[in-house]
Amino acid sequence: MRDHRSFLSHFDTIEGGPGFGDVDIAQRTEYAFLLSESMRPGSQTSPPPVPDAPPMFTTYHPLLVESHFSILIGHLMLGDFPGLLPAFSRTTALVDGLEGCPIFLPPRSMAQAEFIEVLERLAGCWRNGIQPHSLSRANSKQLAIEAPLPHSPKAKTVHRIPTPPTPELDEFGASGSSHTLGANGSSSSPCQSSESTPDDSRDELVKALDAARILLAPVAKRQREKAERAAAEKANGKANPKKPLNINIPLHGPRVEIVLAWMAAVTLYELDTVA
Repeated sequence: MRDHRSFLSHFDTIEGGPGFGDVDIAQRTEYAFLLSESMRPGSQTSPPPVPDAPPMFTTYHPLLVESHFSILIGHLMLGDFPGLLPAFSRTTALVDGLEGCPIFLPPRSMAQAEFIEVLERLAGCWRNGIQPHSLSRANSKQLAIEAPLPHSPKAKTVHRIPTPPTPELDEFGASGSSHTLGANGSSSSPCQSSESTPDDSRDELVKALDAARILLAPVAKRQREKAERAAAEKANGKANPKKPLNINIPLHGPRVEIVLAWMAAVTLYELDTVA
């Protein structure tokens, strides 16, 4: 990740400035996934509606997309899901600007295909990762319910359950506290004291799990939509048993299996302890 960031620092980038209005990180992540899905080679999906946000522009280089998505894969292996969310949103905005360049061919990246493949595999097999997150509509409705306190002769008051705060993130997509999961599965930080309590470690894992659920929510939603569409077509007899042979060549490499194996042994194991 350090090498890729050093490489990217050689290219000028015009930031679009603050955008998305009051859109939360969950909606930004969903837009980023849908946009990435529409840009995949051979994709039949149309890009989502463009948000009310200024575009980003950068100096073109054929390896820019590869570097950006390699950094996102690094976030996955470190278990830094809070840092991954804004980095994913920023990367897709930048790649979308490259796609609109009329001079060069659209950039293609093995890391981009691998990153999306990892998300799809996680959403398909990690049950804990696709549970409702803190910003989902279901939780928002539950948090909006006013629970009255025990009867008192004084004026009635209500108690609202606070929404978990979203971690502050810098422009590179790293969380301000730089929380990651170490090689032994323990939560760590460059500035973390050795006297940290188990409660602090659990809080970090809870935030990481919530961010992972935000990341995988749009992926799982898309998979459900595809499954429902396929079931409806089969029920209506629209499925064509004699459809032409379709040779499906994977667009990802063996790194997907390595990333998934590492995450299952280190990151996911720790996050499942706070389910």
